[in-house]
Amino acid sequence: MRSVRGDARLGVHAQPAVRRVGVVRAGLAVTTQRRRMGYLGRLTVAQPMKNLRLFLALSILCVASASVFGKGPTTRIVLTAPGLASPIEIVDSNALSAFAVWSGPGVQVNSQEQTSGFIADWAHGVVTDRPNGLPRYEVSFYAKYANRPLDSQQEHLSYVVLYEPDRDGGGYVYLPGKGDPHYALNVGTIFRGHEGQWFHATDAWNRAVRKALGGSR
Repeated sequence: MRSVRGDARLGVHAQPAVRRVGVVRAGLAVTTQRRRMGYLGRLTVAQPMKNLRLFLALSILCVASASVFGKGPTTRIVLTAPGLASPIEIVDSNALSAFAVWSGPGVQVNSQEQTSGFIADWAHGVVTDRPNGLPRYEVSFYAKYANRPLDSQQEHLSYVVLYEPDRDGGGYVYLPGKGDPHYALNVGTIFRGHEGQWFHATDAWNRAVRKALGGSR
């Protein structure tokens, strides 16, 4: 009887111990599950951050590549107008270098935006009033890509503006704005922040046009 009672007493006292062991095991299982969930949570948060960093890095690389890809030499400047018998071309190397598309506002050198360059007199600001009835020319700039051998590629149209010479030897330049023909082409090449505005043309450009036109006007 003692052994039976002893076994009974042992059984009675053993049951809470079994329960405690079960609780401990359940607690360990919950803790392990929480750790797993925390790890998975960290993965869930970390993965988008990694993807974002990768996206930003690729974006910067693409922008840098586009800059290198686009900034090739200007190969030809073509003027057209309804009154011209045929287009007028400027192909002189000195003139092409002086009127390079990738110069002026929209171009940074040593983290500083250029305030001169191209064919517009940026320093004199936006022109709000100009003479009426001036002849108008469409000026197209052709270029080649910088990251390929120049002899192995065809030139492409890279930028287009309007030019109106006045009777005093000066002139005006218009950068197409939103809704204008060639706006998308231009901003795809270089965004100057002055699209849709008129500027005085530089003296050098006015002289080059007069020389190119000669007796064609």
